[in-house]
Amino acid sequence: ASPAQLVLIDTTSPALPQLLGSVDLPSDQVGGVASSGRLAFVADGPAGVVVVDFKNPAAPQRIAVVPTVGAARDVAVAGQTLWVAADTAGLRALDLGSPTLRELGFVALPGAAERVALEGGRAFVGCASPGAPLAVVDVGSSAAPVLLSLLPMTPARKDLSSPRVDAVAAAGQVVASTSVAFDQGGAAQKSLMSVSRLLAN
Repeated sequence: ASPAQLVLIDTTSPALPQLLGSVDLPSDQVGGVASSGRLAFVADGPAGVVVVDFKNPAAPQRIAVVPTVGAARDVAVAGQTLWVAADTAGLRALDLGSPTLRELGFVALPGAAERVALEGGRAFVGCASPGAPLAVVDVGSSAAPVLLSLLPMTPARKDLSSPRVDAVAAAGQVVASTSVAFDQGGAAQKSLMSVSRLLAN
């Protein structure tokens, strides 16, 4: 089987996107990707976070694979901090100013942290747990992030359940998340999207 890859695409012309370059990744459990400057940070499951230098987009270079506590499922950047949704290890904060991406702090979350989006000093973390909660975390302090609340994604129908949040996006005072509802036999029945308006800090 072909290895998983990070692929760089030129979207200058949206109608005719062009492949620029690619680089192989160590694990096929690839999650999210975030960038800062000329570096890309790829959540690569049990391998941890893969750091890729794309100064030359035609020949991106894998410069480091940083192990994480827990499998890296998604990543997001805020300033000099890389936030990692680290499965059963919760939300972890890594220092982008450190060559080794040393860990600054973490917060435990229900179930497994699968997706993360940042907005306004808060992280919105999609969890894999009964009720598919969306965790709202105060990330004002990378050393001591604080769980503020849990927003459930429970289907209105009692015979359906949502085991995880599949995607999260946040902008301004609005956060949106999606999940899939399953019946008691484990068959997917419908997709759900939840949009919440958030109060200011």
